[in-house]
Amino acid sequence: MLTFLLESPLNTPDITRNLLKTQGHLSYASRGFDGEMQMSEARQIHVITGTTDIMLRNMNVITGQYAQLLNAVQIAAR
Repeated sequence: MLTFLLESPLNTPDITRNLLKTQGHLSYASRGFDGEMQMSEARQIHVITGTTDIMLRNMNVITGQYAQLLNAVQIAAR
């Protein structure tokens, strides 16, 4: 779904920037999911949970940005 959102022609520069940040965090976290990180298991869990928390926070911001965009389009259509 992240790729789908990144390809949207409706994205503003801010939305695209935040989606790219989230994509970077997902790429980093995926290394942990796949067991590629060279660190203790306890540290790996901390890194993955911290990274996924940041991703969720970013997606919450992005959801708000899409809501603002929708509101602006609706106001302009009136």
